[in-house]
Amino acid sequence: MRILFVCVGSTCRSPAAAHLAKALRPDWTTDHAGTAVRHVGAPVDPRMATRLKARDLDPAPSRARQFRSNDFDRYDLVLALEARNLRDLDGLRPGLMRPPHVRLLSAAAGLGERDIADPYDTGDYTTALAAIDAAVAGLSARYPVPEA
Repeated sequence: MRILFVCVGSTCRSPAAAHLAKALRPDWTTDHAGTAVRHVGAPVDPRMATRLKARDLDPAPSRARQFRSNDFDRYDLVLALEARNLRDLDGLRPGLMRPPHVRLLSAAAGLGERDIADPYDTGDYTTALAAIDAAVAGLSARYPVPEA
């Protein structure tokens, strides 16, 4: 399965989700993108990078990129970290209706329609990472490993 995690700047939540999901599910292809252009090419925010490194995950190769309209077709799931990201994606999608594979991460994980607050704004990277952890675990449970 190919999954794209989307937040605003692609430096905090979406790279964390991509790294955590890949660590939990090596059979998935994961990536991250942002709806804003202000951080394109930037590394993972140092505050999130520290937390990922503490879990033996290497965020160094990750760089922020902007969501592109062809991403709708390149991924099996496009998962927004909060409602404003989902609204931004709605403005970028071709056609009039949201494709069923474009959802909130929390909803796709079976946790209801909940935002994962942006730690770039709140400064609370620990709570954001815990919420992403729970959502990635829920997502993994909903999409079991295919049998060989």
